[in-house]
Amino acid sequence: MISRILLVAVLSLTFLATSCKKAPNDTLPEDELSIGTLQFKADGELHVFTGVLGIVAVDTIFSNIKTFSIEAFDISLGKEFKIYFDFTNAPFPQAGVDYKTTGPDCEPLPTSTETCPLLAFTPGSQASHQYTNLTEGAHSTITFLELDASGNGVAKGAFSGTLVDQNDASASIEVIEGLFHVSVH
Repeated sequence: MISRILLVAVLSLTFLATSCKKAPNDTLPEDELSIGTLQFKADGELHVFTGVLGIVAVDTIFSNIKTFSIEAFDISLGKEFKIYFDFTNAPFPQAGVDYKTTGPDCEPLPTSTETCPLLAFTPGSQASHQYTNLTEGAHSTITFLELDASGNGVAKGAFSGTLVDQNDASASIEVIEGLFHVSVH
């Protein structure tokens, strides 16, 4: 009888321990994402960047160009991911708005009056590839769940889409479950 109780207890604990663990390729839910983190899956492979910042820049020397960017690097692996907005003549990005692109129809240029995002990804394993949402056949959506660009603000949001290599239109990757939570300076 004691051995049965012990067996049931061991099996129950084993089930609980394995069912509560995250697989190494699972993204964290939005509310568990620590500040300074950007994560996404590209073609099923998880990419996590830490130490990421959001930067609002106003270039007063050349044409008063105004930009907002979130840039993530892993120099040791040669990986880079960028979210970029030019709001020189367009409204600053707002929380709760879906910013969608379809290929080259919306470009984040100083002359643009639309708020257009750039998503760009250079995977370390394929450093010669530069995947972007501005190439023909690409599309993306970025949503800011929270955005405070003042002083020590925060940007929190989600993104997804199909990014196409700007040098090889036959190469594309599917980006899903993209999340970021960064401080803004």
